[in-house]
Amino acid sequence: MAAASLTYRLPKDLKGRVRITSAGIRAWNGFAATVEAELAARLQGYEMGGHRSRTLDESLLRKSDLVICMEFDQKKYLITRYPGENSKIFTIGELADRKSSDIDDPYGSDIDVYKSTMSAIDEMLDLAESVIWDMARKNLKS
Repeated sequence: MAAASLTYRLPKDLKGRVRITSAGIRAWNGFAATVEAELAARLQGYEMGGHRSRTLDESLLRKSDLVICMEFDQKKYLITRYPGENSKIFTIGELADRKSSDIDDPYGSDIDVYKSTMSAIDEMLDLAESVIWDMARKNLKS
């Protein structure tokens, strides 16, 4: 859902130059988003129809310029497993300057939890998106 929100927010000067993808550390490969996730995103004007789940592996991590985790435990797992990549791994709360703000995975919950999760993601991205886009522009110049 965060990737859908970020894709919707992508500034014109970065379109076609930045690729936003979604992956999880506990995800199975190839599954469509849940009906609840698609509905929660669609209610905000975001599209998830082409979404397919995939596991974040070392290859994808190394190719990424920025990895945004929803929970601190996810970040901790990644920096422990891939210590050479820690400079690009952040929680959404860190980027929003809300360091202790985890967003729990709503998987298996009802639609109200998904809608609440989508709202929490949007709230954090409202605070973090300028930092994210500045990082993207800086990486493009490097």
